[in-house]
Amino acid sequence: MRTWAAIAVLLTGCLSERRVTEDLELHPRVDADGNDVPDSGVRLSAEQLTRGAVVFARACQNCHGEKGDGRGVSAIGMRPAPRNFVLGQFKFSGTGSGDLPSDAQLERTIRRGLDGTPMLAWDLQPTELTDVIAFLKTLSPRWKEEGVKSEVEVSVDPFVGREAEGVALGRRVFHVARGGAGCNGCHASFETHETLAPLIREATAQEPVFGEQMYGMTLKESSYPALEWLPAPRRECEVWLERPPDLQDFPVQLDGLPVARDEQHLDGWDVVEPEPPPSGVRAPRQPAPRLRFFGPPCERLKQGHPSLALWRNQKVLPPSFLFQKVKTAPAVGSLVATGAHQRVTYTAAMQREDLYRVIATGVGGAAMPGWKGVLEEEQLWALAYYVQSVMALRGTSEAVARRASFEAP
Repeated sequence: MRTWAAIAVLLTGCLSERRVTEDLELHPRVDADGNDVPDSGVRLSAEQLTRGAVVFARACQNCHGEKGDGRGVSAIGMRPAPRNFVLGQFKFSGTGSGDLPSDAQLERTIRRGLDGTPMLAWDLQPTELTDVIAFLKTLSPRWKEEGVKSEVEVSVDPFVGREAEGVALGRRVFHVARGGAGCNGCHASFETHETLAPLIREATAQEPVFGEQMYGMTLKESSYPALEWLPAPRRECEVWLERPPDLQDFPVQLDGLPVARDEQHLDGWDVVEPEPPPSGVRAPRQPAPRLRFFGPPCERLKQGHPSLALWRNQKVLPPSFLFQKVKTAPAVGSLVATGAHQRVTYTAAMQREDLYRVIATGVGGAAMPGWKGVLEEEQLWALAYYVQSVMALRGTSEAVARRASFEAP
């Protein structure tokens, strides 16, 4: 008992010592066209940021890392990997694909978690939640350089009381690109040829041609980095590598931020080829290559021991709604948080609203665009109804039977 008490005291002391000494002035908010909104700038106090840093160390650091670079002690082997906040890159923004997220979206993510991932729901006090959201904005320069747009407005659901019509229209919008979205180009199809043929004929006035891969998801390029961490020895601005890397495929990253190769040796890195051993001297192994850093990256290395990684963009598969969980839309009937120590039963209407929000805004860093303003509002809601109807089959024998019917002769 005394041992655990001592650990608790030490941990509390470590958390309390994590201080932020400067205020953070955020970029003013921006309108839908990206123009600054006058008098909308916010200055976050060092006191609030320090409180948020303590909450981050207690609740987030284990996975997201002390520096917020996604390299926490528990991150090894996590799929998907914890978010790298240093990049300022978020999948779910509530504002638009690739945009910085609204505070409301960050609150939803933290309070509810992301279904089917290691990101759990966190029951924080309101002040803790506000403070940790504020602290997240210190981890990436994007919050000082870019403004946050207003959340996408969720329109009135036009299919209340006529749900079957919403599902039927959504089936067409999902599977037909002309006059629709053609979501099955990435997410795969969920209907048989016999069901889809009349929808395609009606939309295109042509006989449908079904591809062999129509029931498989399409692997897509993303902007999410797949990292290979390098526990390499270093001396001032030089780093020794254990083996020659493929630096064309794996750009270098310091403390979560990409650093470009610079053959002019002004600001970046370059390869220093190992010198061959003197004539007549037998080397036990091939000398290790070195990376030499120049300019600001060199200064960062001199000041401490930033994390070093080689990285490339991941390729990701869009989810199969028939079998996989949807991160922002948990199962109907589950309990979700609406506030500190407050839970409500997640309804079908709430699930459709969450689906609408992701369809409208897209998924940042992925190939999923935002469809708000591209599709009609009725079509956006119809997609939410159709996807929900497919999700409802997950975990049932009907899902297996439907999947088997796709491969039937």
